[in-house]
Amino acid sequence: VVGKHTEGAQVAGLLNLNQGTVEGAEVAGLVNLNNDSVKGAALAGLINFNKESVSGFQGAGLMNVNMKESNSAEVAGLMNFSLHKTNGVQIAGLLNVCGKEISGTQISGLINFATKVHGTQIGVFNFADSVSGVPIGFLSFVRSGYHQLEVSANESFPLNVALRTGVRSIYNILEAGMRFETNIPVWHFGYGVGTAANLGNKWLLDVDLTMSQPLKGDELNYFNPLTKLNLTVEKRFSKYFTLAAGPSLNVFAVNLSDPTFNSVLTQIPPAHVMYSEVHGDYQYTSWIGAKIALRFF
Repeated sequence: VVGKHTEGAQVAGLLNLNQGTVEGAEVAGLVNLNNDSVKGAALAGLINFNKESVSGFQGAGLMNVNMKESNSAEVAGLMNFSLHKTNGVQIAGLLNVCGKEISGTQISGLINFATKVHGTQIGVFNFADSVSGVPIGFLSFVRSGYHQLEVSANESFPLNVALRTGVRSIYNILEAGMRFETNIPVWHFGYGVGTAANLGNKWLLDVDLTMSQPLKGDELNYFNPLTKLNLTVEKRFSKYFTLAAGPSLNVFAVNLSDPTFNSVLTQIPPAHVMYSEVHGDYQYTSWIGAKIALRFF
């Protein structure tokens, strides 16, 4: 326990407690607790807690907590929490939180959250108010970013609905669609990613890559991926409405042992295809298709 300015190294089996400023290194078996600013490295088995600004490196087995500005690399087994501005990188096994803006990178095993991001978020789920950079994950939501509800039709499924969310440079796609030729609907659900380039004068060029699983009713027997590469040109007619259309390259892999192979799955490709061959347990079919879509918001 130190009540004034500290320079050098502190090593403790349980706890380092500093009431004054710190310049140097702190190593504790459990907790480093600093009530004033810190410049240097802090390593703790459980928690690093900093009441004032911090710069340098923080490594904790459980979490790093910063109540003021952080100019450091934060690495934690569970969580990094910074209440104010952060300049640097946050790496956590579960969760990164920045209460204000971060200039740098957030990498987590599950969730990244920040108000403003100047850089990159990498996690399963990414949340931010605004991003000047790229969020990479299964699902990214940026309040002032890219959000579209899409209703579309193509040669295989006449009715499709998709949610497109993220930023224009890279967005996530959650989709589902149906065809109504039998008493039991044939439908698909899938996921994808896309990017949109501004062509000017309210025109956009979209490139989307999706993979979906077709099935009849609730009968899911084998993994039969339908992969689509869509290239569409999009025209914005108002703030809330756009029209998009363009070609698609399709590859459909169907397991030959699927009970719905003849009755359902072979009916999904159009009559004329570019390629259809059997390799192992799967039949691979490819064709050129098309898509037309209405997009809202």
